[in-house]
Amino acid sequence: MKHLFTFLLFISFSLQANAQQTILNENFETGYTNGADLKGVNGWQVFQQNPVVQTIQSTGSGNNNSDWFVEFRTGGYQEIQMVKELVSGKTYTFKAYFKRTNGYNGKMLIRVMKLAGSPVEIDKSSDGGVNSGYEERLLTFTADESVNYGFRIQQKFGSSYFQIDDVEINCTDCQTASFSDLNDFQFNIYPNPAKDVIGFQSELPLERVEIFSLTGSKVLSETNNFEQIEVGNLAKGIYLLKTSAADGKVATQKLIKE
Repeated sequence: MKHLFTFLLFISFSLQANAQQTILNENFETGYTNGADLKGVNGWQVFQQNPVVQTIQSTGSGNNNSDWFVEFRTGGYQEIQMVKELVSGKTYTFKAYFKRTNGYNGKMLIRVMKLAGSPVEIDKSSDGGVNSGYEERLLTFTADESVNYGFRIQQKFGSSYFQIDDVEINCTDCQTASFSDLNDFQFNIYPNPAKDVIGFQSELPLERVEIFSLTGSKVLSETNNFEQIEVGNLAKGIYLLKTSAADGKVATQKLIKE
């Protein structure tokens, strides 16, 4: 109980004033392969097998003349999704940039789905036509429950190719955490920053490892008989990792997920 109180006190006093917190800032320039399928990469889900969704490297062809983007290939009603856990009562923005690269028709939109049980649509943008220059789609909404939400980008209509870039999810009124290590024993994470798997160097046997988002939501937990933890499914960002030893001692460190 003492260490639980200490940990909660640490979280409480680490919180800063309400400010915009970035949940996702994806320009597709890190961790992607030119011409590769997007499905399963950095947490992206792809709902249709055809047409193909690929990450593309092309000098100056992305938004703001960047070199990377995602491309929806011609045909069908393709849809991709990124899942994030949100906090009830907080306000979020979701935006992405679209560009049509061939053909004469086609519509794109963004949607937010609440994923507690059967998916329920919370909001969606207009599904107007897309031009040959990048244009923004933007949604602002307040989460009514602390659960997972799906942030979706959908090709609504048309046979054109579409480029997608600079996908952002922000919380406009979330508290952000500043990290200082709280350690009852010597403990290290490796590698840190991490991509897929993390291991531990600890002077005491570890009974539990928990990972928390900047908003305080627990995103991963492991207990007993582990030497490493897979973190590949976590979104890129900064997390708080809390370890507990068998005697109740606690150690915390910042974890950076690439």
